[in-house]
Amino acid sequence: GHQDSAVRRLPWVTFAIMAVCLLALLATNGSVDEAEARGEAARTQLATAIDDWTEQPYLRLDPRAVAELEPVLRDEVQKLRELGSSPPEALSSLDLAAEQAALDTQVSRVLAELAAVKAAHPYRAYGLVPGAIGLRGLLGHMFMHAGWLHLLGNLLLFFMAAPALEDRWGRPLFGAFYLTAGIASGLFFAAFADDSSAPLVGASGAIAGVLGAFLVRLWSTEIRFWYFAFLGFKVYQGTFESPAWVILPLWFANELLQAWLSRAFGVGGGVAYEAHIGGFLFGAAVAAGIKFSGLEARFDSAIEAKVTLQGNAAVVEALALREQGDLTGAIQRLAAQLKKSPRDADAVDAHWDACVAAGCAGDAAHAVLALAQRELSSNDGARAAQRFVEVRAALPDYGFDAGFVARLVPHLREMDRELALGALRWLAQPKSGALAPTLAQRVVEQARELDPRVAKQLARRLAQTDLPDALRERFTALANELDAEARDPAPLATDGIELASATQPPDWDHTALSLEDDSPPPEPEVSRGPELTDPEPEASEPEAQNAPESASSDDDWDALKLLESDSVVAPAPRFASLKITEATPLALSEAGLTLALDGGRNAKLAFAKIEGVALAAVRGFAAKPVLVIDLLMGWRSLESGELRCVRLRSDRFDPRKLASAPDPLSALRAFVAQLVARSGATPLAAADPARADALTPFADAATYEREVLEVGV
Repeated sequence: GHQDSAVRRLPWVTFAIMAVCLLALLATNGSVDEAEARGEAARTQLATAIDDWTEQPYLRLDPRAVAELEPVLRDEVQKLRELGSSPPEALSSLDLAAEQAALDTQVSRVLAELAAVKAAHPYRAYGLVPGAIGLRGLLGHMFMHAGWLHLLGNLLLFFMAAPALEDRWGRPLFGAFYLTAGIASGLFFAAFADDSSAPLVGASGAIAGVLGAFLVRLWSTEIRFWYFAFLGFKVYQGTFESPAWVILPLWFANELLQAWLSRAFGVGGGVAYEAHIGGFLFGAAVAAGIKFSGLEARFDSAIEAKVTLQGNAAVVEALALREQGDLTGAIQRLAAQLKKSPRDADAVDAHWDACVAAGCAGDAAHAVLALAQRELSSNDGARAAQRFVEVRAALPDYGFDAGFVARLVPHLREMDRELALGALRWLAQPKSGALAPTLAQRVVEQARELDPRVAKQLARRLAQTDLPDALRERFTALANELDAEARDPAPLATDGIELASATQPPDWDHTALSLEDDSPPPEPEVSRGPELTDPEPEASEPEAQNAPESASSDDDWDALKLLESDSVVAPAPRFASLKITEATPLALSEAGLTLALDGGRNAKLAFAKIEGVALAAVRGFAAKPVLVIDLLMGWRSLESGELRCVRLRSDRFDPRKLASAPDPLSALRAFVAQLVARSGATPLAAADPARADALTPFADAATYEREVLEVGV
């Protein structure tokens, strides 16, 4: 592949050429096999006739029969002919004439069969025969192929280069170019052919023309290659990239070398190197003419008016502004497109590139990372990791989401070990933020595999965060263990962190981690669901808001009881199921939150019960995305199979009644900030009051619950 493979519209001419080549092989494959079988039988008959003649060398042998023989046998027969011999004296003239007639008849019959086979052979019927050039051969040979390997090898190269040229030149110009490149390569082959009767078949000459044009038109394009080598008992494979101006001239030089070896030593193997050379030179010359004549610009204007792929018109307009030197105008055009279509990946990429060029990468970082979040959620972790690397390089101090970075570590490791270590070092910094328990365990294990020194710093930092006590104690023990086993006192300073060298400790079996559950025992299970108690009827809402903590009993605020599950938790995701209680917030007090439940009942939820608060925009609840606030109970538990939550939805209450703010969104953020502050809960997703970035909607509730709440839905 290569970096310019993206096209504005489908390359129908490229697809049509590939389809014709495929259909040509399917249509002629049977005829080729039949002709080859007939030809083999005829050559066997010719060999029999030659054997008969060697017993009667005094007879005349038709020179046409000698020309049909293999080179080695042809030389031997020619020597016998030159030596000659006299007929036996006892042989009468009549018998001699009869023997000559029999030989002539036998040879003539075989030669007639060979001529018929040649005439019917698809390679001669549609291929280019240098000694008999016609329009059918000039056009037909570039669609014919000698088997499946020949076809697939040619089409692979063609598909790599052709769509990019068709997109830039337009369909009519590219189609005409392909045909003329095939004709030119065929004529070049015929001009240097040693055997005027050997037919030329295959699209490689025309494809060589496409490669020559690619070199001139897209000379700086990075082309990606896959390599494979088997040395000794070890297999080496991987990929590398190189610009077209390096690789394609090397390819052309190899064709020149092979053509010379073929002529000098006869090692060509039936490959038409001359056709490749002629096609490549023709393609490069035509591309240069199109480039410097301004013809492409006229065709490109026509293409823009007919672009069939949706969503890229704004990007094309912005790119045109950039080429004209109006970088600010390009950024404004792309920003307007993203405001209208925030999920337009092409616009996100173009906006990022333009902002980086203008020195304002921070303006585009959020959209890029939001796109990376979506890609990570849709199992395109490699692309998400690449976007993160680009943003980190441009904005090393950007406030990344710690959970997002933690989930990227395996994908960064596939790209480059040092990239993964860099992400882990960033997570070891105090400024990186909190991690969910499952992610915290996961990144520490990954750090131990890559570098125990980083693992020590990461474990020490996580031991100081809001994690379950047992897990924090385990991280502290691990950090001490790694520190005790350190053998190299030299510090390693990276990203502002000093890390001590350490040897790899024994494997940490995180599945053996057990926590003491100091929460009250669960209520007996009942079929009607959660047990909720009514608030005291004599207390009005204002009184509940202002009442001192001592005015309410603990039983009042422990009224919201959700049933526990006996299911066993899997390592990932952390929770097997989610039990949701829909509610509407009515009032805040120092001790808890008053809620209105479905069915007209009210209940109180103690802040002490809330271990996590999640805030996210989610699609699917209504016509527009809805802001969901989930108050999580049992969030810090590592052994619970079920996560319990009270769900508050922005379309069901006005947050300005709960927090003073000029607009609903600011009020809702202030309300969530109070919940986090009063409960001491772990903030998830955008629930952190310090985050001011916009909320990127999740596609549906299942995605949100899987990615944020870590529930295996």
